[in-house]
Amino acid sequence: MKRLHIKNKRRHSALQFALVLLVLLVVEIVILINIATLKPSVYVPLMTLINMSAVYFFWRKNKNNRAQNTPEK
Repeated sequence: MKRLHIKNKRRHSALQFALVLLVLLVVEIVILINIATLKPSVYVPLMTLINMSAVYFFWRKNKNNRAQNTPEK
């Protein structure tokens, strides 16, 4: 039963990450539609900030899962 629970955690983490990427894609498309009004000096840091914050959020949220999923000797 414990192994099944870990697999579900992994699937849940993967689905959460996919959802975050989907939301970021939508945000980037909306910004790309309005790119004519944005200067490149604003657009590039904005996209970097959005993407790095998503990676940090995912890393922080799953930090405990990585420690729990290490194989026992």
